[in-house]
Amino acid sequence: MAIPSFSAFHDEGINLEGLLEILSPENNLVLADDMMVSDGNGIILRVSETYEKNFGFAHDSIVGKSAFDLEADGTFTPCITAEVIRRRKKISATQTINHTHKNVMTVGIPLFDANGELKYAVCFNTVSMEQINSIQRNYRRIQDSLQHYSQEIAELRTRATSTNLLFKSAPMQRLWTLMQNTANTRANILITGETGVGKSAIAKAIHKMSNRANGPFIEVNCAVLHENLIESELFGYEKGAFTGASSSGKIGKIELANHGTLFLDEIGELPAHIQSKLLQLIQEKTIERLSGTQKIELDFRLIVATNRNLEEAVQRGLFRSDLFYRLNVIRIHIPPCGSGRRTSSPWPTSSWPASAGSTTSPSPAAPAFWLFWSSTIGPATCASWRT
Repeated sequence: MAIPSFSAFHDEGINLEGLLEILSPENNLVLADDMMVSDGNGIILRVSETYEKNFGFAHDSIVGKSAFDLEADGTFTPCITAEVIRRRKKISATQTINHTHKNVMTVGIPLFDANGELKYAVCFNTVSMEQINSIQRNYRRIQDSLQHYSQEIAELRTRATSTNLLFKSAPMQRLWTLMQNTANTRANILITGETGVGKSAIAKAIHKMSNRANGPFIEVNCAVLHENLIESELFGYEKGAFTGASSSGKIGKIELANHGTLFLDEIGELPAHIQSKLLQLIQEKTIERLSGTQKIELDFRLIVATNRNLEEAVQRGLFRSDLFYRLNVIRIHIPPCGSGRRTSSPWPTSSWPASAGSTTSPSPAAPAFWLFWSSTIGPATCASWRT
């Protein structure tokens, strides 16, 4: 006896309400492609190929057999098809199929004709309970692993940076992540903020996070260098460069930062002629010592800081606009402690008063960090600095 099509079911006057209910998307039942159809007496009419493949049956090996006999020999335990015929109603239960596939969730539907005579039994296999449990176990395992690895990565980052800065609030954690993400770029960084808010500490932390951490960190406070000495201090000099110069010459701060980080604090205090030389240095990455004739190629990361409004200084002609745009590739701004915009401190814990305790940070604290890409510089230049 061949299995009828849906149109044949309709011609036979079969009531398809129960079958259509199971197939409805609103039922939220995850049906597999495994299906078996028997007649009203339990004779298997058709088994889908995926059913045979998934449960290890040879092709058509159970077609024509009785569901009751297959239940008796343990091929199905219990046999949902046999249960549907016995109870003449929809059955949802688990069964063992072909002796080895256990806890297979199966839905069986009886199909009646217009006279109420049972004509067919249709069984679908849904996702098995073992599959569901396995998925849940794997999901929990992945969650546990993700949490473990996230903690491990955070600890490795902390150990790698060796910083004693605290970034406790959620905004500060995001800013800390921003610092980590930009630490290994070659882009120049401009740190702005009032005196005492921790600009130097932030610069050191970025250096420690970067791939230049094993190189030198050279810090220069441009505000304390005498105007007559600042060029020789920064660029160095050859012997006999000027009266009182060392007879052996001297390596400048910029050259000392080779393969590391050069941090120029109070960059707004640089005199105009040094601004020009710094601009040339940024563009060419080479220097010449005073009285020297040899160009020295350098590889360093430049971080600068200021407590001045450089935009205003540019407008007043006190700071070169082209130098400003070269420096202002990535900007980190730290607002004043009393601004009400800070929720944790970038200051080292060792600098806090003893009354603050060793584990609590001052209440006003969360430096604000911004990436700033000036449209004045070409995008290709910015892109090359970031890589």
